[in-house]
Amino acid sequence: MANVEVRRDVEGKRMSEEEFMDLVERWAAKIGAQFTAIQFKPLKKAWGQCAPEKGVITFSTDLLEQPEDWINAVIVHELLHLTFPNHGKLFNLAWQNYLKNGLD
Repeated sequence: MANVEVRRDVEGKRMSEEEFMDLVERWAAKIGAQFTAIQFKPLKKAWGQCAPEKGVITFSTDLLEQPEDWINAVIVHELLHLTFPNHGKLFNLAWQNYLKNGLD
């Protein structure tokens, strides 16, 4: 996902960590994903990282400045890695399905 160019939010708004965590928890409930920890760190080459064996997901601090649709895509991507450790066919089908249907 790091290869994708994403423009900054045109209004310059930054999502708070609290708002972000609310999205993570809502997506995790919808997906049925269980994590042990969520971290924020400056990441130079990725929007997020997942350590499925530990249940730990790390998100780039820069992600909070991105548009909400991109934030949702990265959250779903990393949560799915708790179930699908690679980017195989099932991972991609699940990712597309969840993003298409949204949180509603």
